[in-house]
Amino acid sequence: MREITSYLCLGALSQLEDNRSVNTVKCPLDGSIYAKSTYGDKVCETCQLCKLGADSMGLNVMLEGMQQQQMGLSLDDPLGLM
Repeated sequence: MREITSYLCLGALSQLEDNRSVNTVKCPLDGSIYAKSTYGDKVCETCQLCKLGADSMGLNVMLEGMQQQQMGLSLDDPLGLM
């Protein structure tokens, strides 16, 4: 098994010179790693959903059709007009 000795900054697509946790930020959703000096307070370029370095409690994704079924609406009549 090979040991990971360096990381790739996914914003610049370059090897991180210093990959210590104090100099990197991580996307809470997909785990992408970026250089903190350049991407500290930006939105993740991989998922375009999360602020880099922010704490996240999780992500709740619900499909539109499932939500309509839970509300008792028909998928043929999504607005419930019939």
